[in-house]
Amino acid sequence: MANRFANGRKAFGFCDVCGFRFDLKRLKNLVVKTKETQIKACPQCWTPDQPQLQLGMYPISDPQAIRNPRPDTNTWYQSGVNALNNVSEGMLVIQWGWNPIGGARDFDAVLTPNTLVGVGQVGQVTFAPWTSVLFTTPGTYSWTAPVGVTQAYVLCVGGGGSGRPSGGAGVSGGNSSFDTFFAGGGVGSTSSAGGAGGTGTTLSATVFGGNGGAGGSYVFLPPGGGGGAGGYAGDGGIGRTFPSGGGTGVGGAAGGATGGVSAGAGGGGVGLNGQGTSGAGGTTSTGAYGFGGSGGQNGDGNGNGGLYGGGGGGRSSLSGGGGGGGLRWTFLTVVPGTTYPVVVGAGGVVANAGSGGNGAVRIDYLPVS
Repeated sequence: MANRFANGRKAFGFCDVCGFRFDLKRLKNLVVKTKETQIKACPQCWTPDQPQLQLGMYPISDPQAIRNPRPDTNTWYQSGVNALNNVSEGMLVIQWGWNPIGGARDFDAVLTPNTLVGVGQVGQVTFAPWTSVLFTTPGTYSWTAPVGVTQAYVLCVGGGGSGRPSGGAGVSGGNSSFDTFFAGGGVGSTSSAGGAGGTGTTLSATVFGGNGGAGGSYVFLPPGGGGGAGGYAGDGGIGRTFPSGGGTGVGGAAGGATGGVSAGAGGGGVGLNGQGTSGAGGTTSTGAYGFGGSGGQNGDGNGNGGLYGGGGGGRSSLSGGGGGGGLRWTFLTVVPGTTYPVVVGAGGVVANAGSGGNGAVRIDYLPVS
């Protein structure tokens, strides 16, 4: 009689467990509780029937109690010291334990005194807050690592660049730094083109930040608006000129401003308390300032950049806006007792143009008691 099925020597199939393809003849049915199933498994997925799954399938008699036992009933006293503080000879009454609480030699006798003494205490957990040191006035300073402090959080924001005055040149913002770690100041506009944003882009897996937004360039009549300060995880919004709105910041950065008829507005600054909401750019209205990012100060309609690091707007025709200051933050290893230089970059200032917002440096550390 002919076979109903092909021999399948070259057929392949898919494992019901992992789904990978194998030769069909290599797949085997799984056995569960001594019963063969229709689940086919590859050699890697197939396992023998597990004995743990067979619990309860077979009757097992393993009694623990003894019929009609004869334990030692010589005394109610326990082995060791009894309630009268005398050594006794009886067997240990295990439900009492050694020197028990309660129980006695007779049912009506005085209970064994409680001689257990609680030894312990409720502890107190104190969370020491981080200590913050802020440097927000432009200048040169120093910071000495306290005793026991080996790591510090450092945040630097560069000063914003100024806009270009009529017929003159803008002034760039200063770099802000802690030792050799720094964030660049925004570039002041020296022509109809806006100044570049300050350096602050992420450098590695441990150094983070964002570049300042570039200032807006002069187009036809309105001068350019200031760029927004860089953020904790992205760049500041770029400044533009009417009728285009300023760029929105990214990663907690500030927004760029829009140019006005006679003066570009100021770019937004960035806050010093960690990443927050990014600042929006100025609207398409003339002279609309950029909004601060992460709680930073907004720019203003007179062209001044916000704190910290906002770029200044240009003034009159053929004037670009200043770039926003960059931002960088990281955790640095410090040596206790060592003094480190700290520099706060000033915002660019020039007559008859919008000023850049000053930079800042923040240091946080966990004091050691």
